[in-house]
Amino acid sequence: MKLAILGYLSLASASCQFAVGGKNYDLSAISGPHTVSSSLDTPPSQRRLDFVLDPCDSLKEDRKKGRDEQCPENTIVCGLGYIKLPNAKDFELAEVMPFGSGSGPQYQPAREGDGLYTSYGNPWGSEKLEIEVNYVCADKEEGPKLDPAGLNFYSITWKTPAACETSSKKPEDPKKPDEKPDPKKPETDPSNSWGWFTWLFIIIVLGVAVYIIGNAWINYDRYGNAGVDLLPHADSLRDVPYLIRDLIQKIVGTFTGSSRTGYSAV
Repeated sequence: MKLAILGYLSLASASCQFAVGGKNYDLSAISGPHTVSSSLDTPPSQRRLDFVLDPCDSLKEDRKKGRDEQCPENTIVCGLGYIKLPNAKDFELAEVMPFGSGSGPQYQPAREGDGLYTSYGNPWGSEKLEIEVNYVCADKEEGPKLDPAGLNFYSITWKTPAACETSSKKPEDPKKPDEKPDPKKPETDPSNSWGWFTWLFIIIVLGVAVYIIGNAWINYDRYGNAGVDLLPHADSLRDVPYLIRDLIQKIVGTFTGSSRTGYSAV
């Protein structure tokens, strides 16, 4: 059996993307007409079968040929049988076998693995012909091949990367290892990380206020104190201004190099 890829007249469809069985496929890479040709010795003659198909569109008539020499307009797969008699120079067309009709192939999920298939059955004279075309996902392009089949049944297998499932979502660009984070973009929301601290601060302030007010009331009601004496630890509070002044002087002395310590005269 001899296989070859030949040409055929066809108009490619604008789009060759299909959603089949919840998966996306794009056969644009193999769009256009393709012919699978097989030759067989049938003594005393020779027989050749050509199957023409376009993964993306139906076949169009060749205006340069007669209608009896080709399949009708919008045929999905066209089978052409040729006979070469003894002493003849060329093959003569003997059979025209159209399979399917419409605007383009109708695909189904592959029975096994990743891929697509389409099948058609048409009456042909007193016989019924069937054909099945399998597009098999493969790493390497092998082109269409005619498989051995039974009487009036034909099978074509096309192993191609175009039959592999494609993704409809645009993949996200991975972050580069040496990519530095943008300082303008905070890693976390500041309002979330400061929320608990704000509440803690409010609780502490309220607690201190309640403590001061409570002690002031006790000092006034029990001891009759007034003014600063109302505050708890009034003696310690009177020294606060002097302690603050002394602390400031020590800090200034540290930066200016002065060794002066102790209280200054008031």
